[in-house]
Amino acid sequence: EIDRSIERLDVMVDHETILAEQLAADAEGSEHAEELPEELDVTVVSEEERVFVAELEKRVLAAGIEGAAELDFGDYLRFARARKLDADKSFAMIAAYLKWRVDAKVDELVAGPRPMDDVMLALVSNGHHKTDKYGRPIYLERTGRVHVWEFMKLVPDEAVISTHIWFMDRLRLRAKASAKRLKKPFVQTVHVSDMEGMGLAMRKMIRLFSMVSQIDQDYYPELLGKMYLINVPWIFPPIWRVCEKFLDVRTRAKVAVLGADFKKTLVEEIGAESLPERYGGTCKCNQAQGGNGQQGGCMNKLLTTKELHAELARLKVPEFLDNSVLDEYGADVDDEEFLEQHIGRRDSFELTLTAANKDTEFSWAFKTAKRDIGFLAVWHPQDANSTSSNDGDDDEESKSESRVVARLERVDSHTHTVRGTFVTDGPGKLALTWDNTFSRFNGKTLFYSVTELQLRDEKE
Repeated sequence: EIDRSIERLDVMVDHETILAEQLAADAEGSEHAEELPEELDVTVVSEEERVFVAELEKRVLAAGIEGAAELDFGDYLRFARARKLDADKSFAMIAAYLKWRVDAKVDELVAGPRPMDDVMLALVSNGHHKTDKYGRPIYLERTGRVHVWEFMKLVPDEAVISTHIWFMDRLRLRAKASAKRLKKPFVQTVHVSDMEGMGLAMRKMIRLFSMVSQIDQDYYPELLGKMYLINVPWIFPPIWRVCEKFLDVRTRAKVAVLGADFKKTLVEEIGAESLPERYGGTCKCNQAQGGNGQQGGCMNKLLTTKELHAELARLKVPEFLDNSVLDEYGADVDDEEFLEQHIGRRDSFELTLTAANKDTEFSWAFKTAKRDIGFLAVWHPQDANSTSSNDGDDDEESKSESRVVARLERVDSHTHTVRGTFVTDGPGKLALTWDNTFSRFNGKTLFYSVTELQLRDEKE
């Protein structure tokens, strides 16, 4: 199947040609790769599994199911393990998988360009990237920087599913090629999802996550070896608590949730040569060609909202030919999603945000159901309480002191949405306070949204 895929894709152009080159490199490259730690090495096959797979293969081939001849030992083993060596359940799962491939025309889909390719390149920064030090193909995605509002407006469910299958089946082919090179029954894959920039709007994507997760569990069992969720912001935990319910126990155990201090872990577990410089590696990825970078199929360039709208207008996407229907933040004003908080009379509500690094941008937006409210944003540098010498530079000294970055005595937030941003000059905490202590009789219903964005990598 690998050889046929290489031959079929070799006549393609752009990212189709790149995949063909990746498959060839995976199949014909060096046989050297580090051995996985024993507790993680899924390629060790017991005698019981060998006997089970042999019987399962006979049963599937005897049933005359279309596409069965394409399956190899590793395919059977993955499905068998997913169903805990239950003969009937393993057979039913494989039969459903083969039928699905025919009905969904997966081979035809994978041989062509990504569905809605131009639009998806503008909306999402992702791509295939080399193999880790154990020979496992890597998939990278800047999940937190997906343009959620535009994505939900432009990409129908069918395109989401087709695009996911396109990526997953190519990963499957790359895993097969790597397994052939390493003389393993099969190898798994590694996913790195960068959550930096994730905001409340990401909750709108949960339904799509449930859809694609089901596809992975039904048709690509045991293909994932490890998933790293990095740069997770303050809003991540409640969203993840919902998302992880769609994953089975075995998959959840493969997920590592990391904060901003992730590079050491990635380098140790994946290998510096297999990672872009952005993530602590040494690969000088070519991002100018989208997902087709010659040094491993790196992520396509991340577009700002302004650049995105210009690109969508260039592509003549109808909804974006007239940018006047969108506000400067890229979302329809009526679509913006907020958290709700009741603030009683003579009371206030405070939200504290933590920045681990310099150049962290916090953005806030809020409105009230009725009447005005006060607002205060105060930056507390990490060393604000430390003593400083008068011999230092005045500017450096000021950076170590707490300071007000926004103050609105009483703003008519019931008539319009109030917005603001602040970029940190070092680690510290940003305290946002909505003040209703001036009101003797009326409580207020506050609707607010806060996002965090790390700007440092964009400037490097």
